[in-house]
Amino acid sequence: MAAISETLKQQIWAEAGYRCEYCRTSARLVGMPLVIDHIFTVYCTGLTQLVQLVVLLSISEAKKF
Repeated sequence: MAAISETLKQQIWAEAGYRCEYCRTSARLVGMPLVIDHIFTVYCTGLTQLVQLVVLLSISEAKKF
């Protein structure tokens, strides 16, 4: 994965409300970590920009495909 700056990470977390952007569940509620991931993979021309990154529960990341 391309490097994500700390400033961009903070923007992503704040925009997501510190919840999974697919199921809207808080990591605190289910005890699972949240991860930042690309909507489209970098391999498929996914850029590392705010509009192309989402916060997901790790289990949601596995289901996104």
